[in-house]
Amino acid sequence: MAARGTQVIYVPGNHDELFRDYLGTSFGGIEMRSEAIHHTADGRRFLVLHGDEFDQVVKHSKWVAVLGSEAYDFLLAVNRWFNYFRRKLGFPYWSLSAYIKHKVKNAVSFISSFEKAVVHEARKRGMTA
Repeated sequence: MAARGTQVIYVPGNHDELFRDYLGTSFGGIEMRSEAIHHTADGRRFLVLHGDEFDQVVKHSKWVAVLGSEAYDFLLAVNRWFNYFRRKLGFPYWSLSAYIKHKVKNAVSFISSFEKAVVHEARKRGMTA
């Protein structure tokens, strides 16, 4: 598309983080940016960015994010074998990796909510957290 004149902007995220080293550059007509404004045909504007900017684990506990990414890749491999045997036994496809990822995200969300509640309560009582 870029070769045919279409403006193409690539916004890298946590799964392709190595491309963040190239923000502000262009490769083959593809611009690397941390964010962009998309203008629609009817005049609306949308901010386009990667959601990992708001992920507390990615922002503040890099090692946990890396460990999680490695574990998820491992689960994807295990998932192939898991579903191979499920198929042989006549069961439909079921994503073990998606199930575990969902459970971990719920746990992280719960912990984050708890931390926010504790900080709020401490500040309400005039303490720093």
